[in-house]
Amino acid sequence: MNVIKDNTLRKIVLYVHMIKNVLNNPLFKTVAIYRIKLFAPHIGGSVYKTE
Repeated sequence: MNVIKDNTLRKIVLYVHMIKNVLNNPLFKTVAIYRIKLFAPHIGGSVYKTE
């Protein structure tokens, strides 16, 4: 069980570093925003509907 927890923690740390790099890079930031708008418009729509 400890090995699994260590692996998941390492993955989370890697994702955090990736997100930090993306936020620091303006090109990646625009691409990420564009992809979120492309793939997840229904998420924003459901949020607006619940409000």
